[in-house]
Amino acid sequence: MIENGRKIINRTQIGMLTSSIMTYFVREENNDKNDQLDQIMKKLTDIEKQNYELKKELKQK
Repeated sequence: MIENGRKIINRTQIGMLTSSIMTYFVREENNDKNDQLDQIMKKLTDIEKQNYELKKELKQK
């Protein structure tokens, strides 16, 4: 919308801008959470392997 030679942002444009900004930050947050989940799963896998090896050692004794 143009008023007195100046472009004015309407509510729809503000809503779209706000939505875009929120989407950006939500994606970044989700990426961080996915990275954390991947780290947790890797650690869990490592612990399971260690547990298996310990059980194996105990059976041999």
